[in-house]
Amino acid sequence: RGFLSNGLGFFYILLGLGVFLLTLYMAFSRFGKIRLGKVDKPAYSNFKWGAMIFTGVFAADLIFYSFIEWALYAGEQRIADLGGMQAWASTYPLFHWGPIPWAIYIVLAVPFGFMLHVRGRSRQKYSEACRPLLGDKTDGAAGKAIDLIAVCALLAGTATTFSVTTPLLSSALSRVFGFPSGVGLTIAVLVCIAVVYTVAVLFGISGIQKVASFCV
Repeated sequence: RGFLSNGLGFFYILLGLGVFLLTLYMAFSRFGKIRLGKVDKPAYSNFKWGAMIFTGVFAADLIFYSFIEWALYAGEQRIADLGGMQAWASTYPLFHWGPIPWAIYIVLAVPFGFMLHVRGRSRQKYSEACRPLLGDKTDGAAGKAIDLIAVCALLAGTATTFSVTTPLLSSALSRVFGFPSGVGLTIAVLVCIAVVYTVAVLFGISGIQKVASFCV
């Protein structure tokens, strides 16, 4: 982690900027006119779609990082070298809360939506979104490698979300309601989250939309 964040930190910033510029190209070039779907009227309002996207990608970060991220950077020597905490500690979080993270989501979501709603593919795999580039290799080792990376990324992201958020939620419940803090409370929170997620998913997009809108 130290090597990735310190040795390749500049690469992350360049990559994020490159992805952001790519999304602008996708939006304002001839590709931006491609309609993803065949329905004239969206199934849900902009608020409901926005609620699903917002709670789906930012929920844990809002609880944890949004309030303290500047403080995490404030003690870094790099911040002092750039010119001080007040000028830069609140600047770096824009990498996580500005247009760049949304651009990273869009770069993944648009090819996936194109694959499903324009090409009519039924297999919901990221390798399928790469078929125009890979051709028949999608069904071979290259496609399997892409799907394996996607599964590992999903597991890592989910594990990070739960490992950061669950102890925070259990601590908050303990502080507010006086519950005894410990592993038992953390497991209870995890079980409650699993039940809510499972019930929502059983109802499909409609269930997820209701939970997301209630959350917002």
